[in-house]
Amino acid sequence: MSKDKSCKVTIVPETHWDRAWYLPFEQFRIRLVRLVDRLLDGLREDRAFTCFTLDGQTVVLEDYLQIRPEKRSEIEKMVRAKRLHIGPWYILPDEFIVSGESLVRNLLIGKRISEQFGRRMSVGYVPDPFGHIGQLPQILQGFGLDSFVFSRGMWDRDRCGLEFTWNAPDGSSVLALYQRFFYNNAAFLGYPMEWGDPENLRFDMALALNQIREAVEKLLERTRGASVLLNNGVDHSEHQPELPRIISEAQGRMRGWDVRIGGFEDYVANIRQDLRNKRLPVHNGELTYRYGDLLTGVYSSRIYLKQANHRCETLLERYAEPLEAAAAWVGKSEPVRALLDYAWRELLKNQPHDDICGCSLDSVHRENVIRFERVEQVAADLCTLNLRHIAHRMDHGLEEGVPHVVFNPTGFPRNGVHRFKIYLDPSEKELLNGFHLADFEGKSIAFAIQNERIESWMECCKPFKMRGYEIVADLGNLPALGFTTVFVRPKPARLRKPNDPIHATANSVENRQLKVTVAADGSLNLYNKKTRKVYRNLMVFEDREDTGDEYNWSHIENAQILVSSGSKAKISLIESSPLSATLRIEQRLRIPASLNQHRTGRSRNTVMLPIQTDVTLQSGARAVRIRSRVENRAQDHRLRVLFPTGIQTQRVSVDEHFDVVSRTVIPPQEIVLDGRTYPPYPTEHQKAFVDISNGKHGLAILNVGLPEYESIPGRDGVTIALTLFRSVGWLSRADFLTRPGDVGPANTPTPDAQCQGVLTFEYGLCPHAGDWIEGDLLRESREIHQPILVTRADLHGGTQIEQEGWNVPVPREGTLPAQVEILRLEPSCLVLSAFKSAENGKGWICRFYNPTDETVNAAIRFGFRVKKIHEVDLQEEPFKARGKVGKDSVYRMRVPAKRIVSLRVE
Repeated sequence: MSKDKSCKVTIVPETHWDRAWYLPFEQFRIRLVRLVDRLLDGLREDRAFTCFTLDGQTVVLEDYLQIRPEKRSEIEKMVRAKRLHIGPWYILPDEFIVSGESLVRNLLIGKRISEQFGRRMSVGYVPDPFGHIGQLPQILQGFGLDSFVFSRGMWDRDRCGLEFTWNAPDGSSVLALYQRFFYNNAAFLGYPMEWGDPENLRFDMALALNQIREAVEKLLERTRGASVLLNNGVDHSEHQPELPRIISEAQGRMRGWDVRIGGFEDYVANIRQDLRNKRLPVHNGELTYRYGDLLTGVYSSRIYLKQANHRCETLLERYAEPLEAAAAWVGKSEPVRALLDYAWRELLKNQPHDDICGCSLDSVHRENVIRFERVEQVAADLCTLNLRHIAHRMDHGLEEGVPHVVFNPTGFPRNGVHRFKIYLDPSEKELLNGFHLADFEGKSIAFAIQNERIESWMECCKPFKMRGYEIVADLGNLPALGFTTVFVRPKPARLRKPNDPIHATANSVENRQLKVTVAADGSLNLYNKKTRKVYRNLMVFEDREDTGDEYNWSHIENAQILVSSGSKAKISLIESSPLSATLRIEQRLRIPASLNQHRTGRSRNTVMLPIQTDVTLQSGARAVRIRSRVENRAQDHRLRVLFPTGIQTQRVSVDEHFDVVSRTVIPPQEIVLDGRTYPPYPTEHQKAFVDISNGKHGLAILNVGLPEYESIPGRDGVTIALTLFRSVGWLSRADFLTRPGDVGPANTPTPDAQCQGVLTFEYGLCPHAGDWIEGDLLRESREIHQPILVTRADLHGGTQIEQEGWNVPVPREGTLPAQVEILRLEPSCLVLSAFKSAENGKGWICRFYNPTDETVNAAIRFGFRVKKIHEVDLQEEPFKARGKVGKDSVYRMRVPAKRIVSLRVE
């Protein structure tokens, strides 16, 4: 559009508020209190300053009101009057590292808080994350948000222009509005610098008008409409009191330009009016690229944060919430939903990109660790209390022995071997002299004792000693999202042999599906007996320099790469039974202690890097489980595990948020953007697995909380590199090869990011026939991610212990049978994502998704009578008439490809 034509200019006064980054939270909160105090004064005193946007998140209100609770009514008044725009988020998240359900909870809590204050902003404003997941349009539409304003994610910045349609894989779409010149393109108008405190600078009206003119002209060259967006704010900036005066001057001097203060909703309304008869470019799937400001090295920075986040999300999503919902079904009266809400808020406070990405000060991330520990404590205790509450209502009266209730958190029935603990009181001598296990029908269970020790059992600050036994057992067919009972009975019975016994030697383990052999150097050879395919030289450890910072990995020109191939490993069989066997591999790599003084190469001083890896195969298993324990004594390096698949293919299948995505294995070329050359980042993101397949056979690398991988094409096939950790010592630097310039406070030391000490990693291998669907990889990955939960059923929990003591007997006769199934999803390609109490307290929310490319005829089988069922959106509001559930308690529906489905069940 020509710059001399008329246009609408919306200037949005705002701040981008990182709760913690180059300063810890409390120091930034001091600035926040000052910012909001002055903002409220300014809005009250100057009606021409019509509105201000609080960065699309509501947590800042909680942070502020903890210090200024008396200001709540004034804030509510400003929100209702549309002078203060809040929401739709609780916090502005990194999208890739957190789970899909975390994003849903984030928007649910943000909506709830916004509505408590009077109003939620109706634009999906997500300015600063390092890229955007492919399913975000579907998530935003699920919350009634049909527009999306962003700054990062377009590698070809002019391909789609400033306005385009962004499609999710299921076809959901939003109007995407690209902040081409970032979210601070009109910050500090009238001042000669963008960064700094405006109070210490001299305001220049002519400069302010020129800044507006230049910014608008650049946007008019690219827009398809007649409306442009200017952001008057930046990180931690306060409102600019001169803005109404600037607008007045601009209106008088810039003929044909309607310049106004507004919000993002005003800009979206203007641009929709402009584009109402125009066909927009379309972008499908992920908004991400492997250059510049996408900063993909954060996937492996401070890996302990990613692992802790994964543990907390799994605890809340797959255990605490389903158990709370089930306990409410059987009459739980304790106010645990408030505790769940507290745990979710604490977890979400660790998920802004500067927190979960691990790219802040050490003090910030020490607070993250404490917050993760709080979440784990609350979630784990709620799991115990609710599981025990359910166990007390199950009928154990007809069977002999000490009952232990087993919870399966997945949406599918499970067969196979499980590892868990049982507990016996020292007074139960008839059991301590020998016991066997039986199921709820009294049938003997094949099991083996792996470990035995005395443990201190803590409940309500009253410890007592219990004898704990670590068990591996074939529990048969466990009900989907349900419970069964295992009885510990006196006197050993003749053990039932498993159908698929494990055979182990000093360096190999096998069942009817797989054989794993450990080579002398510690690498693995894996034989898939079904496909007769052998994968050789798997699990080679690779160590090399890292000259980057918390944001990006970088190499040096003369790289020094060390691998475990050809070294001598110590191999031992540490556990062996017909049900499970574990080989331990001990390796010691001698690696440079750090970079040299000038950071041009690796140090001549060396240290040992001890690696202890346990490789486990269980009866009937299709996947090999691996646990590596690394004692990191070095600095400035990266450790990965290499898996050469021997498979030639150009695509890789990757588990992602509510989806399995297909990506190319061909590395991109370097590009030039805005006159700067950017080499490509080699690594990418994953959730539960990455899979290489040629359609006939494939190999999946499963992981637990390890988000970074690289697919490396080669003459002999594709190698998958799984990053275990990066060890760096700087928040941001500008002197390395893979990224030109710094992206944060330069040369700020972060010694904790070296991640020294003992680190533990869990991952696995799953060879299969066909592609990821035929390999049933979503199910196999959940087998590792979501183990069963077991509690002794005849122990009290909660306040009853405190009031009545341990000697009060628990009734063995309950109203529930000894085995209960809540719901089952069919077919197996459907993935259960959430089972929780509804936000309005009426029934439950069952959420699942179809990650395949085909529409699926789904059957949701309930283990109880359903009164009502509604299909609801992600904010849990019905969008279809009440559904019908058959007499067999089955709800049937068609689920389109890539669709997320939420049901409210009563």
